[in-house]
Amino acid sequence: WAEYYKTMGIGDFERIIVTTPSALANANELMKNAPLDDIGRAVQFITEHAKVFDVQTENYALLGYSSGGHLLGLFCGRELGYQKYKVPKPGALLLAYPINDFNEARPFYRLVMDPAVCATRYYDNTISGSVDADYPPTYFWYGKNDNTLKLLIYSEQGPALEKALTESGVPHQRTVYNNAAHGIGL
Repeated sequence: WAEYYKTMGIGDFERIIVTTPSALANANELMKNAPLDDIGRAVQFITEHAKVFDVQTENYALLGYSSGGHLLGLFCGRELGYQKYKVPKPGALLLAYPINDFNEARPFYRLVMDPAVCATRYYDNTISGSVDADYPPTYFWYGKNDNTLKLLIYSEQGPALEKALTESGVPHQRTVYNNAAHGIGL
């Protein structure tokens, strides 16, 4: 695997897991927080087979887009993420137009995916709520014309995430592009 990744320009020091909820679970699995569990199991598997994949298990990077970024943002927090799955802390987090808070979508998720369930689900949590001083260095970007983030209450997305990172003293960089609609780069 290492040689394959090298041909793509990814060196030995970088390993990235890319994820989106639609690629991880169907609606029934969402009831069990399966998308977050899938990330934990994937990192466990890669860590346990590091020699086979010729990867290092420390300082790995995670890359996520949109709601996949939400999941990886939660995974980088201690409570819901890497410590729960007994894997090393990620060394860096890279997020493209991450959804920090599913506030406006939460009722739909509850109605369609989790009817009659009172338990907390991954989409009830925010990335910003998972940030503490031990959170990995983070780079994230989004566009001013990202209508999806606007529908989800814009101020609760990128600005709220940046505020949490700043207040916790986490090294980070945010880039806001003038023209980068949701879904660009996939």
